[in-house]
Amino acid sequence: MYSRTLLKVTGLAASNTTPSVEFDAEKFSIHVVVKNSATLNASVKAQISNNGTDWVDHPDFTASLTGDTGIMWRDWAAHYRYVRVVYTRVAGTADLEVVLVTKGGTGNV
Repeated sequence: MYSRTLLKVTGLAASNTTPSVEFDAEKFSIHVVVKNSATLNASVKAQISNNGTDWVDHPDFTASLTGDTGIMWRDWAAHYRYVRVVYTRVAGTADLEVVLVTKGGTGNV
């Protein structure tokens, strides 16, 4: 099992996209933690790709953020090579942390 922090920002007041991560794993999870959110209005979603250039939204990994929260997304049948997380801010600020954990295959991230 491998773990990697994709993004950790204090007082995030703008939209942000994590770096894309190439991985060789059969299973993965993404943990999004939002703290200290002052009047937050934002969304977060995972995007997937097979070539690291052309991205599509993961059909099950989208959430609205309106306050402090924790979100855990899991995919036990990953059939793509790259993943990234897109945070879109409309208003407010927050501390944001995004962690990717992989398992199976070589597990490399």
